Amino acid sequence: MPKTSPRPDAVIFGEIFRQFRQQRGWTIRTCAQHLGITASYLGLLEAGCNMPGIHVLLLFADVFGVNAWEIFRSFEEKRRARFAAAAR
Repeated sequence: MPKTSPRPDAVIFGEIFRQFRQQRGWTIRTCAQHLGITASYLGLLEAGCNMPGIHVLLLFADVFGVNAWEIFRSFEEKRRARFAAAAR
């Protein structure tokens, strides 16, 4: 199977997911169990190789006790900062 390359927007979501997971002190396996997804899928998400579906975003919001809009807001802030940095 060919290796999937990171995608810029997916990388941002991966960073956000990793931050939530690490704040809890969870391993990828533990976090995946709480989310009801596989550890390999979570690893791909964190690496930015897959763009999360809306159902995964909602799972994260539920498991981590945040509103989905907070995840989107964080994504948008990071995305705008990257575009601004690239424009310099």
